[in-house]
Amino acid sequence: MSRHPTLLARAVEDRRWTTVFLAMLCIGLLAWTFRDAVGGELFRLHEIEVVGVSDDLADLVRTYAAEPRGRYLWAIDERRVARRVALLPWARELRVTKRWPDSLRISLRKDKSAAQAIVDGHLVDISARGRMIATRSSASAEPLVQGANNPADLKMAMAARRSFNRVRPADELSELRVHALGVSMYDRQGVEYRIGRERFEARLRKAERVRKDLKRRRMRVNRMILDDDMHPNRVVVRRAL
Repeated sequence: MSRHPTLLARAVEDRRWTTVFLAMLCIGLLAWTFRDAVGGELFRLHEIEVVGVSDDLADLVRTYAAEPRGRYLWAIDERRVARRVALLPWARELRVTKRWPDSLRISLRKDKSAAQAIVDGHLVDISARGRMIATRSSASAEPLVQGANNPADLKMAMAARRSFNRVRPADELSELRVHALGVSMYDRQGVEYRIGRERFEARLRKAERVRKDLKRRRMRVNRMILDDDMHPNRVVVRRAL
């Protein structure tokens, strides 16, 4: 006599054994994964991928990331890695993410030079926000900042630079000088615009109106003084000889 009185009963028992087999298989796979994760190479850092910069800068980023290969990925704190990489003065739009099972991705971009300055006897590139981002061995075509003796001076000079860019083409600016009264800017024609320490854009727009009027009248000048806080509407012009 058959052990299973009906085909349905046999199918039910076969399904039960199939379920047991699948459960044992899953347990085995989990045990193998756990053993490999703890004692093997799975989930250990194999690669730090750097995107957004050149290969030579990518190697520098990996050095600043300071995460040794072989470390477990779950033990890596992305925020700490980002803070270390952010010590690079040119690093911008920085993002660190884990890419399971075994890599770290660092995406960033290199800040562009907006000016150059002489700081402690060295020629350095300056970002648009006034940060020193690299040293230079020779001059570039960017405007030269002189007299900036500290980070605050650099930020003030670059704020004036950004204001100039909103009023006139960026390539018409030649030089910026920081002094006791604030900032003076020199265009490619050698005209000085003394604009003080604030309200740069408003003063430069006023200077531009005066410059165009003088050009129409064929009058040449070499200096405009626009930083008289007692008389904000006054523009003092010195004619060129």
